[in-house]
Amino acid sequence: MHPLSVHINAWELESIVKIQITAETARIILQQIIYRNRNEFKITMKKINDELRVSRESDDYTEIKLKKMDQTNKRTSSVS
Repeated sequence: MHPLSVHINAWELESIVKIQITAETARIILQQIIYRNRNEFKITMKKINDELRVSRESDDYTEIKLKKMDQTNKRTSSVS
C-alpha cells in the first residue's frame, strides 16, 4: 500500500473518532438541557398546583391571583 494511502486511512480513522466524541458530547449536553427543563417545568407545575389548592381551600380566587397563575402558565408553556 502506498504511504499516502496509509496516511489517508489514519486520517480517516482519527476523524471518525473525533466525530464520535463530538456527537457523544452533544448528546450529553442535550440530555442535561432536557433534564433541567423537565425539572423546571415540574417545579413550576407544583407551585401552580399548590397555589390552586390553597385558593380552593380558602375559596380565594381573586382576579389578580388568577392572572398571575395564567402568566406563569404561559411562561411555562413557552419554555417546554
